[in-house]
Amino acid sequence: MTKSPLIALIGLPNSGKSTLINRLTGDRKAITAKEEHTTRDLNYGEDFWEGMFLRFVDTGGLVPDTIDKIQKQIQVKSWGAIAEADMLIWVIDRKQNPETISDKILSKVWKTGKPVLICINKVDDPNKDADVSDYARLGGFDFINISAQNGYNLNILADIIVEKSLELGFDKPPEAEHPVYTFKNKKKSRLQDVKTDADGKYYVTRENSEDGPGMFESFTNESTEKIVDIDNVVFDLNNVVFENRIWQLHKYLNEEGGIVVSREKLGLLYDQIEDKGYEMGTLEFFGALVKELQLESFTADNLFNFYSNSNIVIETTFAFIKSLKADRKNIYYLTNTSRPTFESRITTDIFSFFDGGIASFETETKKPDLKIYTLLVEKYQLDISKTIFVDDKEENIDTARDLGMWVIDFDKDITDLTFELDRIETGRVERLKIIPKIILLGKPNVGKSSLFNALADKDMQIVTDIAGTTLSVNDYLLERENKNHKKKQYVLLDSTGIRRPGQRTFGVETFATFRTIEATYQADVACFILDGSQPLTHQDQVVAGICKEAKKGIVMILNKADLVSPEERQQYLRHLFAKFQFLKEVKYAWVSAKDGINLEQIWDLIDESIANRGKEISHEDLRKLFNYIMKKQPPKKLSAKKKAVIYDLVYKKANPPTFELLVKDRETIHWSYMRFLENTLRKQFGFAGASIVVKMVEVKRKRVLT
Repeated sequence: MTKSPLIALIGLPNSGKSTLINRLTGDRKAITAKEEHTTRDLNYGEDFWEGMFLRFVDTGGLVPDTIDKIQKQIQVKSWGAIAEADMLIWVIDRKQNPETISDKILSKVWKTGKPVLICINKVDDPNKDADVSDYARLGGFDFINISAQNGYNLNILADIIVEKSLELGFDKPPEAEHPVYTFKNKKKSRLQDVKTDADGKYYVTRENSEDGPGMFESFTNESTEKIVDIDNVVFDLNNVVFENRIWQLHKYLNEEGGIVVSREKLGLLYDQIEDKGYEMGTLEFFGALVKELQLESFTADNLFNFYSNSNIVIETTFAFIKSLKADRKNIYYLTNTSRPTFESRITTDIFSFFDGGIASFETETKKPDLKIYTLLVEKYQLDISKTIFVDDKEENIDTARDLGMWVIDFDKDITDLTFELDRIETGRVERLKIIPKIILLGKPNVGKSSLFNALADKDMQIVTDIAGTTLSVNDYLLERENKNHKKKQYVLLDSTGIRRPGQRTFGVETFATFRTIEATYQADVACFILDGSQPLTHQDQVVAGICKEAKKGIVMILNKADLVSPEERQQYLRHLFAKFQFLKEVKYAWVSAKDGINLEQIWDLIDESIANRGKEISHEDLRKLFNYIMKKQPPKKLSAKKKAVIYDLVYKKANPPTFELLVKDRETIHWSYMRFLENTLRKQFGFAGASIVVKMVEVKRKRVLT
């Protein structure tokens, strides 16, 4: 990935830095107000201008000397960001006399050696530009009059930043590396021609048979037509098309020879033998393996013959490839493999379906190196926006996604390739990677900023024992390795402590709270943080209500575990679940941000919540459950009401998982039955840590005479 410049916005308090970063990035993360020192923590943002990706950081106002506890930490954070930055933008209020700027601050900025661009802000009338010569003593490489409030000269400012970035040696990224994270292209299809009407949204018919009327079946007029044309599908061979040979050999050694060795240990042994110069799959390789394992019941010839003939095709993949061919799609392979292995596989029947491909032994590179992907694209002139890449390794998938391909992460035990293809072609999946957002929520002083610093493994947020220290939503992009040794990216968001409306001060704190609530609705997972060493309060109820209403993934974090005994923890949980019934389905972790206890468990729960929130439920699986419920536990008739008529239960979308219950009259369904359905769906499909939505849709069927 091409390195992008980091530009720090610096200046005196209340000079307009936060307004400027909001303008430059098109976001409103930074709190702006007339009061000084509104910005305390570092606010990051980004912009894409003239083909260059620019990263910005908003800093707190610079002051020469301070004895205030919070202000001291603000200065530490600000100068730390300045040290990391590649360029500085000094934002100055037009009404500020440049001669009054502290020589101590000036000297400290000059000593950084960073290029400084002087922005004279709050020039609301272009006819009254400030004389830039008055600011010469600040020593900037360029000067510009701007208005962050109304956007005056900001396009010229961005041009100057890009030009200077190029001078500093930063390059514009190639098209494949453009920082675009979403791809949406949705349209409505024509209405389906059926005999029953459902107010233009659903059509309901009966599954009639010789025995009489059966269950209802629903159809929707919403888009089921293809909005993405897929022409090419590229497959990895090992463990996607063919059963993994290493696993097959492991099974052979254990069952036929009684060799007790784990699959992981055997894999490491293969790597060690390859490091000694033996090519995997050759007779010499297996000779070395026999010697290393001191095998008596096997010879190199035995193992070589077994390995060479272990071309077991995964049946579900074979069936999928046949359907692709019938649909006139092009099929290719891209595989890391040795010549002997490849030559034995091309003799199998499945290879007659392939239109070509590249094996690593034919080139000087292998996956996940981008070069081998581009060789395939250039050799067969593939349109990457109409190409799907199927692999079982995340690092290989990431490279294909960065190149612009659609991808399917394959697991032969759970992946339905036909279902995944349908999701792609009907626009229900994103082509480029979306980075999940994780927000930390809680009342003041529960340890959000300490936990933010611990999870980010970076001292970014100011931490004090003063309630209300954090006054904005601050985010940080981080990458970490999960328990499956796969690297994943997250956007971690800290937030202001949420207090009851009557306790909030009007102004900055109120705005910060609204911004926190807004960010919660934009996040993917809300981490509800509680101080496990203190009794539950009404403020905790306010935060819990926000988590529930936002319908996001929820992870409960009980902080300050170092101050709570095991007996006190059990008592705390009893009170917690009695007060918040909906949290009984939410997984939790006792942690200590201060001592770094159980932090890894938080990430495991976050990953589980993200996965469950994005689950797709097939029509067949949901139909089986619905039929079972209708037979075993249909809704009871309410007194003085008509009999409840339910037509169908439909899965609508993921994130959050949303279901619609199609009914004739919503007044005939009691609210408790909806809760029963929600609990049943959660139990059947495993939505731990994810909010789900089950709502009623009233359908008016009209009989059509034919």
